[in-house]
Amino acid sequence: MAVGCAGVSLGVTSVISDTRLVTKVPAAVRGRVLGLVVGLAGALRPAGTLAGGLAAGLLGAAAATGLGGAALAGLGVAYALRGSGPRPHGRRAGAG
Repeated sequence: MAVGCAGVSLGVTSVISDTRLVTKVPAAVRGRVLGLVVGLAGALRPAGTLAGGLAAGLLGAAAATGLGGAALAGLGVAYALRGSGPRPHGRRAGAG
């Protein structure tokens, strides 16, 4: 059940992030940006697996999974609460 929920969540977030990349990145550099994103995702996956394995070895699988979920939830909340105020270099949230 948890794996199914994770798969559905991954599918939804992938559609959202890919749509944002395609609609916000200028066409002239879109291929480079998408290539970089896919390359980084593939290159960083082993590091995440290693970190998760080490955490599970130290804390137990359930605690490591909970900690990872809490960290992702915290990042999601921080992203949602970042608001539409001024950004560094004068950029505003949602500005392309």
